[in-house]
Amino acid sequence: MKVQALWFGGSNYALPTQNDIEEFASITAAKRVFEHRAGNTDRYYPCVEESQTEMHLYFHEYTENGPDRILTIGLRGGVVMERG
Repeated sequence: MKVQALWFGGSNYALPTQNDIEEFASITAAKRVFEHRAGNTDRYYPCVEESQTEMHLYFHEYTENGPDRILTIGLRGGVVMERG
């Protein structure tokens, strides 16, 4: 399933806009990228704040009605997916 996403890295990053939409082949691929960025292992995205980072997922295409799912980092450091 095609997924579009908007990612926010915390207070060190600007709020995402519609121009920042990323496309992923699946939810799993989006989760992997989110986890990689949140773990501060991606040199292109340094200084990500784990407690503030989130990724909004839109199934098929972005809409202004809000995300279908939201990815965050849980208390034990894992990726948590909630309904948007």
